[in-house]
Amino acid sequence: MLSGGGARGAYETGVLAYLLAETDPKLWRTPRLQILSGTSVGAIHACYLAAAADRPQHDITRLLSVWRSFRLDRVLRFALRDVLHLPTDIRAMLRGVELHRGGVLLNSEVLQSVVIRDIAWPKIRQNLAAGRIDAVTVSATQIGSGRNVVFVDAREPWNPPWSRDPRRVGRAVRLRPAHALASAAIPLLFPAIAIDGQYHCDGGLRQNTPVSPALRLGVDRLLVIATRPPPALLAPPPEADAGPESYPKPLYLVGKLLDALMLDRLEYDLTRLEGVNRLIRDGTKTFGPDFAPKLAETIRKDRGHGFREVKTTVVRPSCDIGAMATQFAREIHPHLGGLPGWLLSTLGRSEAVANSDLMSYLMFDGRFAEQVIQLGMADADARRAELIEFLRD
Repeated sequence: MLSGGGARGAYETGVLAYLLAETDPKLWRTPRLQILSGTSVGAIHACYLAAAADRPQHDITRLLSVWRSFRLDRVLRFALRDVLHLPTDIRAMLRGVELHRGGVLLNSEVLQSVVIRDIAWPKIRQNLAAGRIDAVTVSATQIGSGRNVVFVDAREPWNPPWSRDPRRVGRAVRLRPAHALASAAIPLLFPAIAIDGQYHCDGGLRQNTPVSPALRLGVDRLLVIATRPPPALLAPPPEADAGPESYPKPLYLVGKLLDALMLDRLEYDLTRLEGVNRLIRDGTKTFGPDFAPKLAETIRKDRGHGFREVKTTVVRPSCDIGAMATQFAREIHPHLGGLPGWLLSTLGRSEAVANSDLMSYLMFDGRFAEQVIQLGMADADARRAELIEFLRD
């Protein structure tokens, strides 16, 4: 399960690189990544892994090379003309006029070209047909309706009732670049993508860590790679009696708005999942071995899939990637390059912006990516024994 978070996605590639390249190759002799589920940048990674399922180690070194090749001034093409057009674009947006240059704030042509060029899209269907993977899911948000749409490309035909919640729907598709780009289209930063005549944006608005789709497809073991540290490692909010604070600055509000929009629901999902696991364990202990199958059958009639115990392992950052991005901007600001570099280095010196995750969404720079990749590898290494046991089951 691969989460969202813009440039934080480099963390996922570090964890994946460790799993695929630094563990015993015998663990990967049979297909292990059977269902790949992604949201936002995690959707791009899920599609890449699915397309490379026939390659040794899922060709993870090539994905690492893509992240390491990024340079901020080339990825975020925030040119002078964009600054001059910004007031006009905002007025047009408020009037409902379609913008043809891309996003209101940033141009994502380089990221779009990476998705189209570096993922062998026809191979996804070939690898599904060959049984190398069972399914790939990509989550996006349909802007008009506000619904969370899960696009599913699966080896076996499926048509389950996806959810009793009308705000969540599943659609069987043949994945193509538009689905991944729509899932990664962070509002205000990257342009929305039209799919079948309907505009979609980042799936993280409704579902930042895509646990639910995998459960509905029948997994009984779940490996989650998150891009945020556990709540205990985040800076605590200021005390209520800390005294009056100054009125928040606009960019600080933008950063907090993004934090709220991309709120990671992982803790809630994991709590619910553990509640079901405990129900099954306690019920089996009380009523015997027939409890779990009978419960699953009863639930299946109502929901289209049954409850079952799901073993879960979560790998998360051991430090705040948002703080890492701010520190990186402060240390390397003379070398970021171009107007985007100047802007982010200026933001990095702002204490208001430093307290939001805005910087970490935007820092598409290979030098920062390398730091985050190494963090992912180190965090996976710290969980080596647990991960190996998980893969051996």
